[in-house]
Amino acid sequence: MLDGIVTMKADRMAGLGIHFTLDGVADGGLKLSPMDVCGVFANGLDNAIEAAQKTLPDAWVHMEIRRTEKFFVIRISNSTAGKIDADKILSSSGYTSKKDTEHHGFGLRNIMDTVNKNDGILKAEACDGKFRITVMIPRT
Repeated sequence: MLDGIVTMKADRMAGLGIHFTLDGVADGGLKLSPMDVCGVFANGLDNAIEAAQKTLPDAWVHMEIRRTEKFFVIRISNSTAGKIDADKILSSSGYTSKKDTEHHGFGLRNIMDTVNKNDGILKAEACDGKFRITVMIPRT
């Protein structure tokens, strides 16, 4: 399932002119349900694509998957336009940069719900034209 999500999003980025790089693999031990995999990867990449589009023609998205002794670490980074308040994004329920707040803002909430359900950790950082979320899911 993860391969399908990444391939679909990579194809979309190629069509939009967004440079995409991937480093690492999820080679067993990531005990997430199919819905949770979608919740983290599809929403995370969709958010990154949306933000990166605003930086064309220099748009980029980078995804990194690492395994430590205790965690799977998933980082999704992207180029950004303007200043981003990472603390505001994580502290608000249903954050969206779109005008239609009623029908948007569910992606990050889905990621947060998945991380919380799996006793994980979610961090967000922004600086110098770059935004990054880091999801840490305990290995079982």
